[in-house]
Amino acid sequence: MLIQALVSPATRLAILADNWLATLEWCFEADAVNVDLLIIEPLLYAFPEALLPETPVWIYRVSPEHWGAVPCGDSFVLPLDPAALEVRLLALLWCRGELLPACLSGVPLRLENGIVSLDTGLAPAPDPACFIHWQVVPLGKFGGDMALHVEFPGRTLLVLADAIGHGEKAALNAVVFSVLLIRLILDLSFDINVLHLLDLWVTRCIEPGGFVAAAFLDVDWNSGQVQIFNAGMPDILLARPDHVLERFPSQDPPFGFGQVSPAAHLSTRPLQSRSYWILSSDGIDDIALRRHVADDSFFSLSDASWIARGIPLVRSAQADDDASHIIFATT
Repeated sequence: MLIQALVSPATRLAILADNWLATLEWCFEADAVNVDLLIIEPLLYAFPEALLPETPVWIYRVSPEHWGAVPCGDSFVLPLDPAALEVRLLALLWCRGELLPACLSGVPLRLENGIVSLDTGLAPAPDPACFIHWQVVPLGKFGGDMALHVEFPGRTLLVLADAIGHGEKAALNAVVFSVLLIRLILDLSFDINVLHLLDLWVTRCIEPGGFVAAAFLDVDWNSGQVQIFNAGMPDILLARPDHVLERFPSQDPPFGFGQVSPAAHLSTRPLQSRSYWILSSDGIDDIALRRHVADDSFFSLSDASWIARGIPLVRSAQADDDASHIIFATT
Protein backbone atom coordinates (compact mmCIF):
# COMPACT_ATOMS: atom_id res chain seq x y z
CA MET A 1 0.00 0.00 0.00
CA LEU A 2 1.42 3.37 -1.09
CA ILE A 3 0.76 6.11 1.47
CA GLN A 4 1.12 9.75 0.45
CA ALA A 5 1.81 11.95 3.46
CA LEU A 6 1.69 15.71 2.94
CA VAL A 7 2.81 16.65 6.43
CA SER A 8 5.25 18.91 8.20
CA PRO A 9 8.96 17.99 8.44
CA ALA A 10 8.50 17.28 12.14
CA THR A 11 5.62 14.88 11.46
CA ARG A 12 7.64 13.17 8.72
CA LEU A 13 10.52 12.60 11.13
CA ALA A 14 8.13 11.22 13.74
CA ILE A 15 6.66 8.77 11.23
CA LEU A 16 10.07 7.53 10.06
CA ALA A 17 11.31 7.26 13.63
CA ASP A 18 8.61 4.70 14.44
CA ASN A 19 9.95 1.18 13.90
CA TRP A 20 6.68 -0.20 12.49
CA LEU A 21 5.52 2.84 10.51
CA ALA A 22 8.92 3.13 8.83
CA THR A 23 8.48 -0.32 7.25
CA LEU A 24 5.50 0.87 5.17
CA GLU A 25 5.72 2.46 1.71
CA TRP A 26 5.61 6.26 2.08
CA CYS A 27 5.72 9.17 -0.36
CA PHE A 28 6.14 12.63 1.11
CA GLU A 29 5.97 14.47 -2.24
CA ALA A 30 2.90 16.27 -3.62
CA ASP A 31 3.16 14.81 -7.16
CA ALA A 32 2.59 11.14 -6.28
CA VAL A 33 0.04 9.19 -8.35
CA ASN A 34 -2.01 6.04 -7.74
CA VAL A 35 -1.74 6.34 -3.98
CA ASP A 36 -3.82 4.07 -1.75
CA LEU A 37 -4.13 6.51 1.16
CA LEU A 38 -3.56 10.23 1.60
CA ILE A 39 -2.57 11.67 4.96
CA ILE A 40 -2.55 15.45 5.02
CA GLU A 41 -2.20 18.40 7.34
CA PRO A 42 -4.41 20.86 5.40
CA LEU A 43 -3.09 23.99 7.05
CA LEU A 44 0.24 23.21 5.39
CA TYR A 45 -0.76 21.77 2.01
CA ALA A 46 -3.50 21.97 -0.62
CA PHE A 47 -5.36 18.83 -1.63
CA PRO A 48 -3.75 17.10 -4.66
CA GLU A 49 -5.76 17.62 -7.85
CA ALA A 50 -4.97 14.09 -9.08
CA LEU A 51 -6.51 12.43 -6.06
CA LEU A 52 -8.91 9.65 -7.05
CA PRO A 53 -12.44 10.00 -5.62
CA GLU A 54 -12.30 6.61 -3.89
CA THR A 55 -8.93 7.24 -2.22
CA PRO A 56 -9.35 7.47 1.56
CA VAL A 57 -8.04 10.66 3.11
CA TRP A 58 -7.07 11.21 6.74
CA ILE A 59 -6.96 14.92 7.48
CA TYR A 60 -5.25 16.27 10.60
CA ARG A 61 -5.31 19.70 12.24
CA VAL A 62 -8.61 20.48 10.56
CA SER A 63 -9.97 23.97 10.99
CA PRO A 64 -13.78 24.49 10.96
CA GLU A 65 -13.83 25.75 7.36
CA HIS A 66 -12.19 22.53 6.13
CA TRP A 67 -14.52 20.18 8.03
CA GLY A 68 -16.13 17.77 5.60
CA ALA A 69 -14.29 19.23 2.60
CA VAL A 70 -13.40 15.78 1.29
CA PRO A 71 -16.33 13.31 1.05
CA CYS A 72 -14.17 10.24 1.70
CA GLY A 73 -12.02 11.96 4.30
CA ASP A 74 -11.74 11.36 8.03
CA SER A 75 -11.10 14.68 9.74
CA PHE A 76 -9.24 15.20 13.02
CA VAL A 77 -8.83 18.44 14.96
CA LEU A 78 -5.71 17.22 16.76
CA PRO A 79 -2.25 16.96 15.19
CA LEU A 80 -1.15 13.64 13.76
CA ASP A 81 -0.16 11.26 16.55
CA PRO A 82 2.20 8.44 15.43
CA ALA A 83 0.89 6.04 18.09
CA ALA A 84 -2.72 6.53 16.99
CA LEU A 85 -1.68 6.46 13.31
CA GLU A 86 -0.04 3.07 13.84
CA VAL A 87 -3.30 1.63 15.18
CA ARG A 88 -5.34 3.06 12.29
CA LEU A 89 -2.93 1.79 9.63
CA LEU A 90 -2.80 -1.68 11.16
CA ALA A 91 -6.61 -1.74 11.15
CA LEU A 92 -6.81 -0.50 7.54
CA LEU A 93 -4.32 -3.07 6.26
CA TRP A 94 -6.17 -5.77 8.16
CA CYS A 95 -9.56 -4.72 6.74
CA ARG A 96 -8.18 -4.72 3.19
CA GLY A 97 -6.60 -8.14 3.52
CA GLU A 98 -3.11 -6.73 2.92
CA LEU A 99 -1.94 -7.75 6.36
CA LEU A 100 -3.20 -10.71 8.35
CA PRO A 101 -1.64 -10.62 11.80
CA ALA A 102 -0.45 -13.94 13.15
CA CYS A 103 -0.37 -12.38 16.59
CA LEU A 104 -1.14 -9.15 18.41
CA SER A 105 1.13 -7.95 21.22
CA GLY A 106 2.96 -11.27 20.96
CA VAL A 107 -0.15 -13.40 21.48
CA PRO A 108 -1.26 -16.01 18.90
CA LEU A 109 -4.32 -14.91 16.97
CA ARG A 110 -7.04 -16.87 15.20
CA LEU A 111 -9.66 -15.42 12.88
CA GLU A 112 -12.87 -17.26 12.11
CA ASN A 113 -16.40 -16.26 11.17
CA GLY A 114 -15.92 -12.60 12.01
CA ILE A 115 -14.49 -13.22 15.47
CA VAL A 116 -11.00 -12.52 16.78
CA SER A 117 -9.84 -15.27 19.10
CA LEU A 118 -6.70 -15.02 21.21
CA ASP A 119 -4.96 -17.70 23.22
CA THR A 120 -2.41 -16.45 25.73
CA GLY A 121 -0.61 -19.79 25.58
CA LEU A 122 -0.97 -20.25 29.33
CA ALA A 123 -4.74 -20.57 29.38
CA PRO A 124 -6.42 -23.95 29.74
CA ALA A 125 -9.52 -24.72 27.70
CA PRO A 126 -12.74 -23.19 29.07
CA ASP A 127 -14.76 -25.20 31.56
CA PRO A 128 -16.15 -28.29 29.77
CA ALA A 129 -19.58 -27.51 31.21
CA CYS A 130 -19.87 -24.45 28.97
CA PHE A 131 -19.83 -23.54 25.31
CA ILE A 132 -19.43 -20.36 23.32
CA HIS A 133 -21.16 -19.82 20.00
CA TRP A 134 -20.96 -16.78 17.73
CA GLN A 135 -22.01 -15.46 14.36
CA VAL A 136 -20.99 -12.19 12.73
CA VAL A 137 -22.67 -11.32 9.42
CA PRO A 138 -22.11 -7.91 7.81
CA LEU A 139 -24.78 -6.27 5.71
CA GLY A 140 -22.38 -5.90 2.76
CA LYS A 141 -18.76 -6.70 1.97
CA PHE A 142 -17.58 -4.83 5.05
CA GLY A 143 -19.30 -4.47 8.39
CA GLY A 144 -18.89 -2.66 11.68
CA ASP A 145 -19.60 -5.64 13.97
CA MET A 146 -16.74 -7.58 15.52
CA ALA A 147 -16.56 -10.20 18.26
CA LEU A 148 -13.61 -10.89 20.54
CA HIS A 149 -12.85 -14.06 22.50
CA VAL A 150 -9.78 -14.09 24.75
CA GLU A 151 -8.71 -16.96 27.02
CA PHE A 152 -6.61 -16.13 30.07
CA PRO A 153 -5.56 -18.50 32.84
CA GLY A 154 -8.80 -19.02 34.75
CA ARG A 155 -10.72 -16.40 32.77
CA THR A 156 -12.68 -16.01 29.56
CA LEU A 157 -13.41 -12.59 28.05
CA LEU A 158 -16.17 -12.15 25.46
CA VAL A 159 -16.82 -8.85 23.70
CA LEU A 160 -19.29 -7.90 20.97
CA ALA A 161 -18.62 -4.52 19.33
CA ASP A 162 -20.69 -2.49 16.85
CA ALA A 163 -19.16 0.55 15.13
CA ILE A 164 -21.60 3.14 13.87
CA GLY A 165 -22.32 3.09 10.15
CA HIS A 166 -21.68 0.53 7.45
CA GLY A 167 -18.97 -0.40 4.99
CA GLU A 168 -15.22 0.04 5.18
CA LYS A 169 -15.23 3.02 7.55
CA ALA A 170 -17.31 1.12 10.12
CA ALA A 171 -15.10 -1.96 9.68
CA LEU A 172 -12.00 0.17 10.19
CA ASN A 173 -13.36 1.62 13.43
CA ALA A 174 -14.36 -1.83 14.69
CA VAL A 175 -10.85 -3.19 14.07
CA VAL A 176 -9.27 -0.09 15.67
CA PHE A 177 -11.41 -0.77 18.75
CA SER A 178 -10.39 -4.43 18.81
CA VAL A 179 -6.66 -3.75 18.42
CA LEU A 180 -6.76 -1.19 21.24
CA LEU A 181 -8.75 -3.46 23.55
CA ILE A 182 -6.42 -6.41 22.98
CA ARG A 183 -3.36 -4.30 23.73
CA LEU A 184 -4.86 -2.98 26.96
CA ILE A 185 -6.26 -6.22 28.39
CA LEU A 186 -3.01 -8.08 27.79
CA ASP A 187 -1.16 -5.54 29.92
CA LEU A 188 -3.86 -4.83 32.52
CA SER A 189 -6.58 -6.79 34.27
CA PHE A 190 -10.14 -6.29 33.04
CA ASP A 191 -11.76 -3.55 35.13
CA ILE A 192 -13.40 -0.16 34.75
CA ASN A 193 -10.03 1.61 34.53
CA VAL A 194 -9.19 -0.43 31.41
CA LEU A 195 -12.55 0.52 29.89
CA HIS A 196 -11.91 4.19 30.70
CA LEU A 197 -8.47 4.02 29.05
CA LEU A 198 -9.99 2.20 26.08
CA ASP A 199 -12.52 4.99 25.64
CA LEU A 200 -9.77 7.63 25.69
CA TRP A 201 -7.74 5.71 23.09
CA VAL A 202 -10.74 5.10 20.82
CA THR A 203 -11.56 8.82 21.01
CA ARG A 204 -7.96 9.53 20.02
CA CYS A 205 -7.86 7.07 17.10
CA ILE A 206 -11.20 7.43 15.28
CA GLU A 207 -12.78 10.40 13.57
CA PRO A 208 -14.84 12.73 15.79
CA GLY A 209 -18.47 11.68 15.53
CA GLY A 210 -17.54 8.02 15.11
CA PHE A 211 -18.10 5.64 17.99
CA VAL A 212 -18.14 1.96 18.88
CA ALA A 213 -20.77 0.38 21.14
CA ALA A 214 -19.68 -2.75 22.98
CA ALA A 215 -20.96 -5.42 25.37
CA PHE A 216 -18.60 -7.36 27.69
CA LEU A 217 -18.70 -10.59 29.68
CA ASP A 218 -15.66 -11.40 31.82
CA VAL A 219 -15.94 -14.92 33.27
CA ASP A 220 -13.78 -15.80 36.28
CA TRP A 221 -13.78 -19.61 36.49
CA ASN A 222 -12.04 -19.67 39.88
CA SER A 223 -14.57 -17.48 41.69
CA GLY A 224 -17.56 -18.53 39.58
CA GLN A 225 -18.42 -14.90 38.87
CA VAL A 226 -19.25 -12.99 35.67
CA GLN A 227 -18.57 -9.27 35.23
CA ILE A 228 -20.90 -7.44 32.84
CA PHE A 229 -20.55 -4.08 31.13
CA ASN A 230 -22.75 -2.58 28.41
CA ALA A 231 -21.80 0.61 26.57
CA GLY A 232 -24.43 1.46 23.97
CA MET A 233 -25.47 -2.08 22.94
CA PRO A 234 -28.89 -3.79 23.13
CA ASP A 235 -29.65 -5.40 26.49
CA ILE A 236 -27.33 -8.22 27.50
CA LEU A 237 -29.57 -11.15 28.43
CA LEU A 238 -29.16 -13.80 31.11
CA ALA A 239 -31.74 -16.51 30.49
CA ARG A 240 -32.86 -20.07 31.07
CA PRO A 241 -34.47 -22.11 28.30
CA ASP A 242 -37.98 -21.01 29.30
CA HIS A 243 -37.54 -17.39 30.47
CA VAL A 244 -35.25 -14.37 30.79
CA LEU A 245 -33.68 -14.09 34.23
CA GLU A 246 -32.23 -10.62 33.89
CA ARG A 247 -31.51 -7.86 31.39
CA PHE A 248 -28.45 -5.62 31.51
CA PRO A 249 -29.18 -2.42 29.56
CA SER A 250 -26.59 0.07 28.37
CA GLN A 251 -25.14 1.93 31.33
CA ASP A 252 -22.57 4.19 29.65
CA PRO A 253 -22.16 5.93 26.28
CA PRO A 254 -20.38 4.04 23.48
CA PHE A 255 -16.61 4.27 23.15
CA GLY A 256 -15.32 7.28 21.22
CA PHE A 257 -16.87 10.16 23.16
CA GLY A 258 -14.43 10.15 26.08
CA GLN A 259 -17.33 9.74 28.49
CA VAL A 260 -16.83 6.27 29.99
CA SER A 261 -16.17 7.26 33.58
CA PRO A 262 -13.51 5.57 35.75
CA ALA A 263 -16.20 5.67 38.45
CA ALA A 264 -18.63 3.58 36.36
CA HIS A 265 -19.81 0.27 37.78
CA LEU A 266 -19.29 -3.27 36.48
CA SER A 267 -22.21 -5.55 37.32
CA THR A 268 -21.29 -8.94 38.80
CA ARG A 269 -23.39 -12.11 38.82
CA PRO A 270 -22.63 -15.74 39.78
CA LEU A 271 -22.37 -18.40 37.09
CA GLN A 272 -25.56 -20.45 36.98
CA SER A 273 -25.98 -23.94 35.60
CA ARG A 274 -28.44 -24.54 32.75
CA SER A 275 -28.41 -20.87 31.78
CA TYR A 276 -27.06 -18.80 28.93
CA TRP A 277 -26.00 -15.26 28.11
CA ILE A 278 -26.78 -13.48 24.84
CA LEU A 279 -24.79 -10.53 23.48
CA SER A 280 -26.35 -9.15 20.31
CA SER A 281 -26.07 -6.21 17.92
CA ASP A 282 -28.90 -3.99 16.65
CA GLY A 283 -29.56 -6.23 13.67
CA ILE A 284 -30.60 -9.25 15.80
CA ASP A 285 -34.13 -10.33 16.77
CA ASP A 286 -33.29 -11.48 20.31
CA ILE A 287 -36.77 -12.92 20.94
CA ALA A 288 -36.51 -15.24 17.92
CA LEU A 289 -32.90 -16.07 18.82
CA ARG A 290 -33.90 -17.10 22.35
CA ARG A 291 -36.62 -19.31 20.87
CA HIS A 292 -34.04 -21.14 18.75
CA VAL A 293 -31.70 -21.57 21.71
CA ALA A 294 -34.50 -23.03 23.85
CA ASP A 295 -35.68 -25.33 21.04
CA ASP A 296 -32.24 -26.86 20.59
CA SER A 297 -32.36 -28.31 24.13
CA PHE A 298 -28.57 -28.42 24.25
CA PHE A 299 -28.52 -28.23 28.05
CA SER A 300 -29.32 -31.93 28.25
CA LEU A 301 -26.75 -33.06 25.66
CA SER A 302 -23.13 -33.97 26.16
CA ASP A 303 -21.97 -32.49 22.84
CA ALA A 304 -23.41 -29.00 23.26
CA SER A 305 -20.89 -27.46 20.87
CA TRP A 306 -22.23 -29.57 17.99
CA ILE A 307 -25.80 -28.41 18.65
CA ALA A 308 -24.64 -24.81 18.97
CA ARG A 309 -23.38 -24.78 15.41
CA GLY A 310 -26.99 -25.17 14.32
CA ILE A 311 -28.19 -21.98 16.03
CA PRO A 312 -29.07 -19.58 13.20
CA LEU A 313 -28.41 -15.89 13.02
CA VAL A 314 -31.84 -14.24 13.30
CA ARG A 315 -32.01 -10.79 11.74
CA SER A 316 -34.50 -8.23 12.96
CA ALA A 317 -37.16 -7.50 10.33
CA GLN A 318 -36.97 -3.78 11.16
CA ALA A 319 -33.19 -3.40 11.03
CA ASP A 320 -31.19 -3.03 7.82
CA ASP A 321 -27.92 -3.51 9.64
CA ASP A 322 -24.97 -5.76 10.33
CA ALA A 323 -26.08 -8.63 12.57
CA SER A 324 -24.10 -10.60 15.14
CA HIS A 325 -24.47 -12.48 18.38
CA ILE A 326 -22.46 -14.34 21.00
CA ILE A 327 -24.08 -17.05 23.10
CA PHE A 328 -22.29 -18.19 26.25
CA ALA A 329 -24.01 -21.10 27.99
CA THR A 330 -23.30 -23.21 31.06
CA THR A 331 -24.75 -26.70 31.02
